[in-house]
Amino acid sequence: MKSLISREEKRKLAQAALKTGTIDELTARQQTVIRMRYGSDTIPSAKDVAEDLGITRARLYQLESDAILRLQNESAVNESQSVKEERREPFRLRVQGQDQYDIAILLDTLDDVEIAFKLIDVLHTAITNRRKQLLGNRAKHQSPTPVH
Repeated sequence: MKSLISREEKRKLAQAALKTGTIDELTARQQTVIRMRYGSDTIPSAKDVAEDLGITRARLYQLESDAILRLQNESAVNESQSVKEERREPFRLRVQGQDQYDIAILLDTLDDVEIAFKLIDVLHTAITNRRKQLLGNRAKHQSPTPVH
């Protein structure tokens, strides 16, 4: 079965993984294969690497293929997250009443929207209760007005 990714692309992906540390996401055996196959400027033959590891070439290709696939997925996830973080806009809500306040929250999912509304409800309740408490304390400390 022919690989859909070129040898050069595999080498670039493997070297990037070695530089960034994403190679740590692989199993120990996959890391060894990637380091032996792509860790230097020259790519040794599969036969030589398989013999050094004491495995068949078929097993070597399987380990390499699984490792490259995981590295591609990891790379895609990292790119997706960085793009998502760049585009993320705050969700803004203005609550108006006797007081007016703005709340800006970064939302990624619909679950975050539900959490945001619960948070806003809790904040609104806390502000309302604090206002009542302050008004109650002010009323206690005011001297009674004389009646004529």
